[in-house]
Amino acid sequence: MRCLLLLLVLANARAQEGSKAADSKVAPTAQQQVDPAAQQRPAMTFMTAAQRGMALQQASRWAEAVQAYQQSLALAEQATMPDAQRLNVAVSINTNLGLSMQSADRADEAVAAFDRALAAHPKHADSYHNKGNALYAGRRF
Repeated sequence: MRCLLLLLVLANARAQEGSKAADSKVAPTAQQQVDPAAQQRPAMTFMTAAQRGMALQQASRWAEAVQAYQQSLALAEQATMPDAQRLNVAVSINTNLGLSMQSADRADEAVAAFDRALAAHPKHADSYHNKGNALYAGRRF
């Protein structure tokens, strides 16, 4: 269910990104001008980093999933998107980040990730549930 929510948010973001790219021609970055191979590499977006995190999470590769989700959050902060979408992205990525951290026995950090998800959407029931599980796992009751 949680991964499905993230997939829906990411699909919406990808559709909006694709329409923007089609509407305007983007000049090559300075890195691409210096490094011709950079033109052939696709740019890492928050969506691709989040999708990588989901794949790693499903493969039980928790530490790598945490890194991918952290990268996704950093890239999402730089991305242009409507405020409502930004909140949904923050909730989805922080929720999956918290779940990966909890699975990696990093309960205190998981609680912080769920708190960030709740800051973005204070009525998000899954985040409360997951935070409770992380608090229990960290013996903070």
